[in-house]
Amino acid sequence: MGDLARHVAEQARRRHPGHAMPEETRDRFATIGELAVNAAREVADLIVNLDRTGFMALHNADDLIDNLEQSLLASVSDNDWSHGVRAGIDVALLARFYERFADQAASIARRLDYVTTGQLPKAPRG
Repeated sequence: MGDLARHVAEQARRRHPGHAMPEETRDRFATIGELAVNAAREVADLIVNLDRTGFMALHNADDLIDNLEQSLLASVSDNDWSHGVRAGIDVALLARFYERFADQAASIARRLDYVTTGQLPKAPRG
């Protein structure tokens, strides 16, 4: 998760003083960022408090991030995308970094639930 967060920071730094994402994608990235920070905090709390489970909540947050990633990728591949290839690559990479970050948080929570309950939780199919 730390490596993925570093990749996001490096992408922002490479585009400084400009932006790593077009204006029309910033609200979705702000939401993804907030969800990712919440996921990291939740994992940290689960590590400290092994008396509770948290996989399902993090799995659901991961689903939200997955949906936002798909929305961003659809924007990049849309015929109306007017920001060029470089911006498209930046958006696709950043979306992927956040999506993997959330996957890792859910994976950690799944294993911590196992430590707590002795049973490995399964994600609902859907």
